[in-house]
Amino acid sequence: MSIVSETLKFEIPPKEKVQLLVKQGGGRGDFLSEITDYCQEATDADKAICLAAVNQITREDPSFVKDRLDFIISQINSKSAQVKMEAGEIIANSAKTFPDEASKAIPALTSMADDQLTIIRLSAAAGLVAIARNNPKAGKELKRFFKAAAKREKQSSVRNIYLEALDSLGKAK
Repeated sequence: MSIVSETLKFEIPPKEKVQLLVKQGGGRGDFLSEITDYCQEATDADKAICLAAVNQITREDPSFVKDRLDFIISQINSKSAQVKMEAGEIIANSAKTFPDEASKAIPALTSMADDQLTIIRLSAAAGLVAIARNNPKAGKELKRFFKAAAKREKQSSVRNIYLEALDSLGKAK
């Protein structure tokens, strides 16, 4: 049995499961393979825990998702808000290291930008802005989207992400 399935069986809070997964698998090259295999049949709650662990790992080591970025991108289309949010943040974490691969997430992230939940829109904005800042071609294409998103966004925290990105992308002409 894998570390992932064993850890997720423990009767402990989800945050503790995330920490255990990070501690047990963070340095192992096959850990992400275990997660992707496990997630094929997992509940949304377990997927969210797995992706939260990957999110924490990629904050320090974006290259961790090197061979599985397509899997992360596919999770953006989940029905689970937590899974979507974690996937968006992982894309944001890895966009500098893998700018071309991360740009494949643009269509899914732009659809996430219209979600009802602020936390999902924040995650989408973070992912899109990270892609734009690290991929000049994508940055040019996303400027128009950022302008429209900033105009329609009612939540100032999300709107400000787009406005700051427009400002910094404008200076980087």
